[in-house]
Amino acid sequence: MKKRFANSNEVYWGTEPNAREFPHPLDPKFNNHLLAAINWYNYSASLEKKKYWFMKWVRDTKPTANADAIELIHDGAFTTAGTIARLYSLGITESDYLNRKLQEWVEIFTQNGSKILASKQKKAGLKKIDVNGKDQVLVHLSGLIESVVDDFISSGMKKINFDMSEWIIKNNPSAQHLAAIRERWFPIMEELLNESGDEDLAEAYSHLTDKQVEKFIELLLDIVTSKKVRKARTVRKPRAKSPDKMVKNVKIASSDPETGVKSVEPKCIPGSSAALVWNKKYRMLGVYFAEDGKELSVKGSTIINFNEETSFMKKVRKPNEVLPKAVTSTKPQIKKLIDSLSSKSAKMTGRLNSETLILKVY
Repeated sequence: MKKRFANSNEVYWGTEPNAREFPHPLDPKFNNHLLAAINWYNYSASLEKKKYWFMKWVRDTKPTANADAIELIHDGAFTTAGTIARLYSLGITESDYLNRKLQEWVEIFTQNGSKILASKQKKAGLKKIDVNGKDQVLVHLSGLIESVVDDFISSGMKKINFDMSEWIIKNNPSAQHLAAIRERWFPIMEELLNESGDEDLAEAYSHLTDKQVEKFIELLLDIVTSKKVRKARTVRKPRAKSPDKMVKNVKIASSDPETGVKSVEPKCIPGSSAALVWNKKYRMLGVYFAEDGKELSVKGSTIINFNEETSFMKKVRKPNEVLPKAVTSTKPQIKKLIDSLSSKSAKMTGRLNSETLILKVY
């Protein structure tokens, strides 16, 4: 039977390492073969698959190991461990070094996983989950997935309306439950992927058409690869600063001896809709208007949230005549007053300094 699915990795990296091609562990060439194999798996196998290989090796060869604890370790920790476990499963079992490394990984993963498991059980107040069929929640969840697969087969293996990610959100399986479900269906998916190159598997699935096999793989791939999405953290809204804290770095002139005008406190600006300012050094009178739907505020020593298009300033040639009118004007009047000045209009910068007075806020 012709191969249905081309593996693009084989074009660049070749086929999966073969145990028959490996020299004896005592042969100097063994390490070169081992490094080449590790490189192949790094490019050709996912972290999830490597974890599956390691867990399978643990359950096949270490029946007394705490598989539940090891299962809690994140996929990225199995980059090399999963590769070595896979090579062991393929028949490379005589290397004392590799056997020792596998045992070390079992001990490290068990120790770290046990801490995670104990922490979760303490936090949730739950009993340890038994994944050997006694956990009623797992039995229920597994039954739901079995029903999905049964419905798919009954439909003639046509594409069905099922999304594993949505199923996870709806049923909220624990990490152990989800791992057990994946472990149930991953081997079947592997068989379907490899049946074209295996005579026994090809015979077992000979009743299926190419299209049916493809659809079946799509469904199983969805089941074994979907993961729980962590809920986004609720970000607390920063506590609003008081006006006094907002303006603590602001330095302004308290008065202008030449014209006799005085400044109001900078803390009056936050929350206002407009602010009238006077630069005594350059004799510039300006007004800040807040943006629509916002209020003026202060950040550092700068006024913020002002409308750059409507806020403006002009040079005053006769300040002793203009400023008394300015400080008594309403917000609509102050715009007309500054507009009436014959000097050229300039945009506001927002900066406050020791030459600036805040004449009025609205």
